[in-house]
Amino acid sequence: MQAMRWWFKQQTIALSTHADQIQNGLLQDLFAIRLRLQAPLSEQSEDGMSQQQAWISEAKKLHDQLTHLNEALIPPYLAESLPLAIQSLLKQWELSHPHNQLRMDLPYGWRPEPLERSWMILKTLETLLNLAISASLPHVSLEVTLIDQSPQAELQIKVTYPDRLTHLSLTRTRELKYLCHCFRCLAPGRCFYYSRALTAVWRFQWNS
Repeated sequence: MQAMRWWFKQQTIALSTHADQIQNGLLQDLFAIRLRLQAPLSEQSEDGMSQQQAWISEAKKLHDQLTHLNEALIPPYLAESLPLAIQSLLKQWELSHPHNQLRMDLPYGWRPEPLERSWMILKTLETLLNLAISASLPHVSLEVTLIDQSPQAELQIKVTYPDRLTHLSLTRTRELKYLCHCFRCLAPGRCFYYSRALTAVWRFQWNS
């Protein structure tokens, strides 16, 4: 029960953050553009080309913000291909963690998955990365493998830490235990964890 409450809280916080981005970001920007467009021509810039460029710049900014928000709500490729969705997520993770090493082993093809399960698998991966790898922690090696052993599938995540203290402090948290419990209930599937020296391994399995 505590694990499910924790999961619900995390998703509520995420939705609240997206709503705030819309209310205090996108809507405010759109209102400012509307006011500028409604202003009398004499109050606008005398340089028509400069004004046009400013509007193009504002439109591009809004487009980028909407794209980012859309990807946060429904990740790219999620409905078409689980491997591509995982690859897209890991590429974004790699950009924000340039001092860490990433290795992916993802199949080209994948059988169709229900959208809600693909979302749960991807959200599990994203949450685990946020919990198990500190954003400021360098010299971490991450290996993500997606395995098809019909009718069973498996997402395997290996994290190798620079030292034992970091390994223990980041992998023995209550939140990671909650995450495994939520995956078992909501995927539904199985979750196994073990460690070897400085490497932590999570194995998430489900029947396709």
